Amino acid sequence: MRFLPFFLLIFLSACTSSSQYTLSPSVNISLSSDQKSLLIRVVDEQPVLEAKLKNGSSILQSSTTIQHQQLVYTGDRHFVPSIGVGVGAFTGGNVQFGGGVGVNVPLTERSGQKSMVESVLEIVIPNKVDYSKLWSRLTIELVFGSNNPDGTVNKRQLSVPQPN
Repeated sequence: MRFLPFFLLIFLSACTSSSQYTLSPSVNISLSSDQKSLLIRVVDEQPVLEAKLKNGSSILQSSTTIQHQQLVYTGDRHFVPSIGVGVGAFTGGNVQFGGGVGVNVPLTERSGQKSMVESVLEIVIPNKVDYSKLWSRLTIELVFGSNNPDGTVNKRQLSVPQPN
């Protein structure tokens, strides 16, 4: 009987769960099988408007095609209980200590929706020999759609993959 609260706590903690699938920003850059182009897949809240292969400040090549796809993830639609543990001290002439375990059972279903944009693009490598020699100094500049109220553009610099 002494271990009943412990086992009950373990059992109730197994009831709490969250979704295993999340939709989060990511970037994947790879070389095509023939090593003639860079294949880029970006998942972000904003679409990629432009991509450039750069060596320092000079642009070697811009993206040839960009495809966008809206990704929408709807959160779990189920009840998710949670557990809390409390400890307290009470006074009333003498000091007494007490504790307890509480279970929060929601009255409504949890749901949510998250929207992201998948941008798939390709940059043709202008010269494979130069790419093989200079790859460590080359970067890809991604230009994202502007959601900023001040009209500023979101740019990110990424390194390119090493040739095989």
